[in-house]
Amino acid sequence: MVCRSKILAAALIASVAFSIQPAMAADMDGNDVYTDDANFVKPAELGSGWYMRGDVSYNFNLEQERGFAYDPIVGLPSLQFRFGDSYGFGVGVGRQLTSLLRADVTVDRLASSETVFQDFRGFSGSRRFEYIDLVDGATTQTVSFDRDGNLIGTSCAVAACTAAAGTFAFPIGGTERIDTSYAVWSVLANAYVDLPTFAGVTPYVGGGAGMARPAVTLQHLVTCSANEDEACGFPGGDFGEVITDYELINDVYAKWLPTFAVSAGATYDLTKNIKLDFGYRFQHIMNIDSVLDGANLTDTTLLDNKDSVHSVRVGMRVSTW
Repeated sequence: MVCRSKILAAALIASVAFSIQPAMAADMDGNDVYTDDANFVKPAELGSGWYMRGDVSYNFNLEQERGFAYDPIVGLPSLQFRFGDSYGFGVGVGRQLTSLLRADVTVDRLASSETVFQDFRGFSGSRRFEYIDLVDGATTQTVSFDRDGNLIGTSCAVAACTAAAGTFAFPIGGTERIDTSYAVWSVLANAYVDLPTFAGVTPYVGGGAGMARPAVTLQHLVTCSANEDEACGFPGGDFGEVITDYELINDVYAKWLPTFAVSAGATYDLTKNIKLDFGYRFQHIMNIDSVLDGANLTDTTLLDNKDSVHSVRVGMRVSTW
């Protein structure tokens, strides 16, 4: 009896073993592995969490109005300039590191502002005229004058000729154009903390550091409209240099400087992979006055109040894969 029971038990174990073996083989062939879900942690997939971003911004650059002269030696008038608020844009790439932490690198054009000053002005110069002498008859003479029309020289020593030359001594008309522009490019490495989501909106705070490139363009052009019997001179008060179109200054002053930023905002999920981003950023550029080192300015306050930018930003983040 005992022997028969042992035989039945052995047969039962063998049948169970043979029935399990094909199932395990099928599972192994299909690469399906079953684990205890309660104790299983899924590793991060390679490449997951990456996103691209694009932003537009309105930058409050603390409007100001100041005056400065390019070069007091030639007696240029002071220019009243005004750099105001401006629009900006930026792009970047980043990664969602955890459910709370993300980081990205952004490139932004923070500000772009331009001032143009154009006015009519008189130039010094010389003018040829015909003088009729009672003895020698008609002769061609030359008179020179400053930009205020004061006679400063003639080609004849005859008193009557010099007196007649005074009627030809008046400024030659022309124009003066002064352009100033200001722009900033910025590269930042940023980190953000995403706060708990409420009603589909996820607030965040962040900060970043990097480099910014403020650039100031100064251009001063003068144009003298002389006819065939005239020659323009510059600067005023002297014979100066004969000119038609003369570029006094055309310089760009730029420098890469350290910068840092703090930001806050919120995102809203438009789709699974697209987020709408509303935010505010404060960015400070260090030692910005050094940009104008070497510029021939009588007033170097051109960049006063330009070291900080307050930006209201709207953008999108798109998950790439």
